[in-house]
Amino acid sequence: MLTGLVVGVTGLVGLLVGGWVSDRAARRSTGARVLVGAVATLVSVPLTWFALSVGPEATGTFVVLFGAGWLLQYLYYTSAYPAVADVVGPRLRSTATAVFFAAFYLLGGAVGPVIAGALSDAFAADALAAGASPADAAANGLRQALAVIVPLSMAIASAGLFLAARTVRRDNERMTAAAG
Repeated sequence: MLTGLVVGVTGLVGLLVGGWVSDRAARRSTGARVLVGAVATLVSVPLTWFALSVGPEATGTFVVLFGAGWLLQYLYYTSAYPAVADVVGPRLRSTATAVFFAAFYLLGGAVGPVIAGALSDAFAADALAAGASPADAAANGLRQALAVIVPLSMAIASAGLFLAARTVRRDNERMTAAAG
């Protein structure tokens, strides 16, 4: 319940504030918008990792750290999605967005749960071997798997944004020149 509340509240705030910050950065350059998302997502990695690493006795710490990390990671959306429109001509924007979402969901929705499940099972087996009860082992396995998968995927997204920030301005200029 707390995670849902944190994700909902930080999602609302992160998307609204992130949109405003990203738009202000884009006034300087299209690359600046993407750089904002890259930095915010990178800062969210240790916060989210630590939040997912604390035990069930540290609920308050979890809520504060996860909330801060999740709020920052929402800046990914406010910078990556508009970047597609910044580098693709108007006639292909819907197709480009569809390809972006397809890749996003195929990787995250298809591969992510399989990897998370395999890691969870491995961590749970280790906990069982160490003498934990089946319920505690399963909970520990899932917690440890999420503490690996979620921050790692955020770090990969941040790296992708840093790489994109290096070329998005040039790509935007090319797109604008081709359209004009």
